[in-house]
Amino acid sequence: MVISQEERWIQNYQRYIYFIETHQALPSRHHPDDYQLLNWMKYNRRLWAKGKLPPERVDAFNKLLKMAKAYHKFNQFTYKSGKKVNKYV
Repeated sequence: MVISQEERWIQNYQRYIYFIETHQALPSRHHPDDYQLLNWMKYNRRLWAKGKLPPERVDAFNKLLKMAKAYHKFNQFTYKSGKKVNKYV
């Protein structure tokens, strides 16, 4: 079965949201299982910054960025919300 680019983008978008909701953290570059999501986010963030992200994806991606911002780390275990979490313990 061949998956269109749009379907693949939606799948990765949903996987990223699921990851954040499940782990209460962003994917980590220190964990190989997280690499695909990190690369997907990095690629789409670059397109978004250059204004090249397709218009039908911009709103959804902005929501994802807002959601991800809540889990931006100050250090290894503390997030902006002040909540301390270690998803791998």
